[in-house]
Amino acid sequence: MFKKVSLLALKVAVVVSLFAVMLVMTLAGEGMEAAVAGTSFINDDFESDTPGEIPEGWIMKYDGDGGSKQGVVDEVSKTGSNSFKLDGGTSWSANF
Repeated sequence: MFKKVSLLALKVAVVVSLFAVMLVMTLAGEGMEAAVAGTSFINDDFESDTPGEIPEGWIMKYDGDGGSKQGVVDEVSKTGSNSFKLDGGTSWSANF
C-alpha cells in the first residue's frame, strides 16, 4: 500500500516546500510595504509647536501654493489651541 520514498526525495520536497512558504511570505511583506508606503498617519496635537512655523522635525518637500500657507495655526482646531494647516492650489500640493 505505501511506497517507500527515498530520503533524498523527502529532503528535496521539504526544501521546495520551505522555499515556497518563504517566497509567499516575502511577496506578502513587499505588498504590505507598498500599500503602507503611500499612506501616513499623524497623531499629534501640535500644542508644543509654534503657530506660523512647521512642526519640529518635519521637512517640507514641496511647498504647494506657497510655504507661508503651510504650518501650525492657532486660528482653528477641534481640540486644544493649535492645528496643522495644509494648503494647495490648482495642480499643486504641499508634501511633507
